[in-house]
Amino acid sequence: MEVYVPNRACSCTRCCTRGLMWPTILVTLGVLMLMSEFDVVRFHYTWPILLIVAGVVKILASSAPTVGHHNHVIVDRIMGTGPAAPPPPSPPPPPPPFDPSQGVPNG
Repeated sequence: MEVYVPNRACSCTRCCTRGLMWPTILVTLGVLMLMSEFDVVRFHYTWPILLIVAGVVKILASSAPTVGHHNHVIVDRIMGTGPAAPPPPSPPPPPPPFDPSQGVPNG
């Protein structure tokens, strides 16, 4: 199962469309306010259009293809789909056993 995790460094269509929600909402809000200012349609009749636009953008962003998507390195390692982590370093060798006939080591 492929897990989708948004990544700012990715250039797939789904990652690129995730940043379109607020610009789209602001443009729609500006158009609705402009229409209200010129007495075309009052804003209190048109505000549900903001919810519709938000829903359409959300559906388009979630249904966009993920061809060429690059997950984060951490997610790749957790899912086992990315490059393997380097093996841990080997432990240092044990110290030589103490020989009482040589006295106390200086060191």
